[in-house]
Amino acid sequence: MLWRVRTHDTRRRPIFCGPAAVSALIGVDADAVVRAIQRQRGNDRPVEGTQLYELHQACREFGFEILPVDNLSDKPPTLARWERGRTDYEFDQAMLVLVNNHWLAVRGSWACDSFYSRFAPMRIRRRGPHRRVQVKTYFRL
Repeated sequence: MLWRVRTHDTRRRPIFCGPAAVSALIGVDADAVVRAIQRQRGNDRPVEGTQLYELHQACREFGFEILPVDNLSDKPPTLARWERGRTDYEFDQAMLVLVNNHWLAVRGSWACDSFYSRFAPMRIRRRGPHRRVQVKTYFRL
């Protein structure tokens, strides 16, 4: 199950892809993920671009671990091809997927994106967003 990304920030700061993906995977408020990344960075500036180690630390702070599954940088498949090629075990797992420097939360036939799905899990369809972008690497939660 992917969670709908929630934010209770009254200032309406935008939530970018890294915190949104972590929030969708573990079900915590996106603002809490942003604050965890800001604590790690040592500042309170907006969290716009995130690195894997920052997302890893944020997940660890909430009791979750991100484990690498595969690095596909040599010959990256499209998201559509990657989705079709997953094993039954991988299909049931919550995945953090890096596509063209953009983080997605994927589980089963559902994905959550900070832009296209407006923070709600959506079905990955034949003509869904990001279908033709290349999957660089992916991680299991």
